[in-house]
Amino acid sequence: MFPSFMTLFFSPINFDENYDLFLHYRKSAHLELEGAEEIKEEVVKDYIRNNLKNFGELAFQHILLSNNKIIGQIEIGTKSNYGYVYFFYLEPSYRGKGFFKQMHKQMVEIMQKKGFNTVMLSTPRSNKKAIEIYQKYGWRITGVNKKKEGILDLRLEL
Repeated sequence: MFPSFMTLFFSPINFDENYDLFLHYRKSAHLELEGAEEIKEEVVKDYIRNNLKNFGELAFQHILLSNNKIIGQIEIGTKSNYGYVYFFYLEPSYRGKGFFKQMHKQMVEIMQKKGFNTVMLSTPRSNKKAIEIYQKYGWRITGVNKKKEGILDLRLEL
């Protein structure tokens, strides 16, 4: 666990100042997946443009400690009538220390404030550690993604 003074908070990503870190987290998470290839920066830029339209500044948040150290990021949005988590990322040195619990709690609060009763996410079936953590926090596997091979869809009722 982390010390009680190490509170996490979300802060909108300032792309002018932190684009390189944003891109680093995206690439690092992608490369952690079995068999993944380098992600192209232009794909990431298109992704940012599309999701800023979808959810505004809430779409991209850095995860900060109370001392303002950035330790991860979350990307959230909407699809139809439910919330969607596009990306959870914690730097490897902060994993397994209780930070995900607080990060998850804040994501749930944001989704509830936006009026959602359901949140969805998708993850590769090879990402067993993430699936295990999601299930620990109430997510359930709803099936295999119909659009992407090897991807599982998960659902959380709020």
